[in-house]
Amino acid sequence: MLIERSRLDGKVALVVGGGGEGIGGNTSLALAEAGACVIAADVNDDALAAVEALLKRTPVKWATIKADVSLEDNIARMMDSALAKFGRIDVLVNVAGGTTGNSWGPMIDKPSSQWDSTQILNLKYCYLTGTRVARHLIEAGRPGSIVNIASMSAYTAPNHAAYGAAKAGLISLTRSMAIEWAAHGIRVNALSPGPIDTPRTRSRTSPEMMRRYNELIPFGRKGTAEEIACAVLYLATELSSYVTGHNLVVDGGCTIKFSGMGPATK
Repeated sequence: MLIERSRLDGKVALVVGGGGEGIGGNTSLALAEAGACVIAADVNDDALAAVEALLKRTPVKWATIKADVSLEDNIARMMDSALAKFGRIDVLVNVAGGTTGNSWGPMIDKPSSQWDSTQILNLKYCYLTGTRVARHLIEAGRPGSIVNIASMSAYTAPNHAAYGAAKAGLISLTRSMAIEWAAHGIRVNALSPGPIDTPRTRSRTSPEMMRRYNELIPFGRKGTAEEIACAVLYLATELSSYVTGHNLVVDGGCTIKFSGMGPATK
């Protein structure tokens, strides 16, 4: 039956950046509700506590790991710990990302150190986790699915160029991974959210900014973390068994209405 293709019973899913009540937490919950054992990794204690509260509602086995994906030794420890806890990883979802510090503004004013940290947080760690999971799957002789969370900013990113470049690179990396690992049955896809209403974005958005967003977005509202989690579930399960190297844009029509977020600069 087709509905069985939406299940992940017997599978283990690692969600990197899987804490909190936003995209990571909702993705962790969606995978658990589909039957997967879930390992949620995050750097923030409060985010881990929030996802633990979500996963406690489900009947599956789950675990959380504290890890900072900007540090390569943390990534190695996270992967070793995940495999030690469940013995396998079948699904990898790379959610962690974003920007740090005063990142918004003309690129000409930004230090190269901010460029470097943004690339690590949004691109390099996905390479490190992806290759480790692929190596594990290839050695085990099992197929698997990797989903990288990119962004509509990959298409145009005025005033947040480092982030946009990292997400564009992530889409390209996804395609390279998909081609190299297809013969092993490993599917690799990207998902590019548009404006999403999460606790983190809500804390940074004034009522006036929210009103302007809603006027710009064709659907008249921001997307929800649950809607992104549903799209991840599609890419993670056999519902998308013939899909690889794809970038699924989930943006309420934003990218077909305008080319980028933010004003042009002189």
